[in-house]
Amino acid sequence: MASTTMWAMRLAGPYAFMRTQVAVPTPGDLDDGQVLLRVIAGGICGSDIPYFRGVHPIPEVPGLAGRLSAELPGFPMHEVVGEVVASRHPETAVGSYVVGWARGMNGLALQVQEALRRDPHAGDLFVFRGARGDLIKIIWHDGQGACLFTKRLERGRFLWPSLADGVVTVSVAQLSYLLSGIDWRMPQATWRPQASG
Repeated sequence: MASTTMWAMRLAGPYAFMRTQVAVPTPGDLDDGQVLLRVIAGGICGSDIPYFRGVHPIPEVPGLAGRLSAELPGFPMHEVVGEVVASRHPETAVGSYVVGWARGMNGLALQVQEALRRDPHAGDLFVFRGARGDLIKIIWHDGQGACLFTKRLERGRFLWPSLADGVVTVSVAQLSYLLSGIDWRMPQATWRPQASG
């Protein structure tokens, strides 16, 4: 029989973590727009360092009056790579792999290697999209070093394919449409004027 509890780490004070037991999260615990992850890797974001050093007070959790974010299991796991095992987010399917956006080249390369089981140094482009859909990151190794391209749309969202096994392959033309915010699945020729004047 599966256990109903699991271990988690929480912030107990500056530079101090405490291991604790928490209830195993279930799909029924999710609110609209949330996903449940099987965490592959996680860490402390640099923006959290002032909390860990005791420089800033630890913030309260919106909607949970009086509850500090450090009291929640896994704080501050917004630096995370994981596989979606349950989803109530309309555009994030079970089986997708997600990455925390503070992650840079090394973290994305690790995501490619560990989660996608691909070689991040092979010269392929690997594209990741944020949950809101308005930000993408592309990592590519040119044979000398890793390159990272980031684009945030001022309006609209990047249209994302349905994923099989967390991965989809697109052509150069489809990637160009994707980067332009165009529906790459069914591109339409735009209207052009017939005459000037």
